[in-house]
Amino acid sequence: MGDQTYSRRVMRCSDSNRLLRKRDTETLHMWYECLTKERRGSEYLKKFKQISPSCSVALELLTPHTEFCNVRKTRKDLMDLQRTIEKPVVVQGIGLHSGKESHITLRPAPPDHGVVFHHMRHETDIPARPEFVVDSHHATTLGVNGSRIQTVEHLLAAAAGLGIDNLRIDVDGEEVPALDGSAKEFVALFERAGTVSQPSPRQALIITEPIRVGNERRWIQILPGTAFQISYTLDVDHPLVGTQAVSFPVTERAFVSQVAGARTYGFLRDVPSLWKQGLAQGGTLDNAVVVGKRKVLNGNLRFQDEFVRHKVLDLIGDLSLLGRPLVGHVIARNAGHALNYQLVLAIKDALTVTSRAIRSATRARVRERESDPVLQKGLQPLPGAAL
Repeated sequence: MGDQTYSRRVMRCSDSNRLLRKRDTETLHMWYECLTKERRGSEYLKKFKQISPSCSVALELLTPHTEFCNVRKTRKDLMDLQRTIEKPVVVQGIGLHSGKESHITLRPAPPDHGVVFHHMRHETDIPARPEFVVDSHHATTLGVNGSRIQTVEHLLAAAAGLGIDNLRIDVDGEEVPALDGSAKEFVALFERAGTVSQPSPRQALIITEPIRVGNERRWIQILPGTAFQISYTLDVDHPLVGTQAVSFPVTERAFVSQVAGARTYGFLRDVPSLWKQGLAQGGTLDNAVVVGKRKVLNGNLRFQDEFVRHKVLDLIGDLSLLGRPLVGHVIARNAGHALNYQLVLAIKDALTVTSRAIRSATRARVRERESDPVLQKGLQPLPGAAL
């Protein structure tokens, strides 16, 4: 449906000589999106506001279609289209914590589907969303109605790092395979599948107020920024780790070259304790960096600061549970899956509170303005609009 059709529908709304009601909101929203994709949205927004007061009400009615988490929606975000993979791909391997073999199939998914795991043995869908996290200690586990899928963070990080929004992940097993302990092989898997843009815009979460969780020693916060950026400091009392720090914008290129290859790691001294907890049952020198007293047991590191880079990898995967790309500067010190998840929940809570406040205020303004007879003239045709 082209510009002319959208324009006619909006003009019919104004011809009825009344304010736009909720049933017309979607029409105006779609028409505005169409103009935005042609890089004229900003120009027409100004004209909307100048033509008559009723236009401002119409714009406010668009608020329910735009989620805010101390967030705003920009023209660039509207023009950035969602993506999925072109064809299914399959991989199998051993789970890091369960020690059991599992098979996964990555499949394309429609626009606005998000990333959804499908537990094949239980025939259960488990969306990669905060409300489905059932454990965030040592790894991120998703679950619903007794079905659980462990260690999803590396696969989610690869999808997020490559800008893949919609994906179905069939899992035959209880855990995502560890592969080499990083996201490198998942990136290769996605590259083999190919990616394709979809006819639906992305909607970024743009942070405008600081949000922080944690304590003095371990904390994580997100601040307003112009892009998604992570600054991370890791401070471990071990001669091979010490204090490591990185900071960079999370672009696709940076993710692939600087983050994806960083492997999960563990200390040899902690292995007996992990085994007692039923963890690290599948850990080997092939899927984890094992740190002894004086040396790394499985050869050279991929990066001099591979430990902190893996923390960034985990963080990207956990933040992807928000389901939308972030625009903000994440700063963390000695965080982990549990704190990452707390930040996700804090952002989600801010989103809910702010959305309710905006919608409540909008309804009040609309009721007030609808009672003013001056505003009953409705919308006027936009200059240059096709009829």
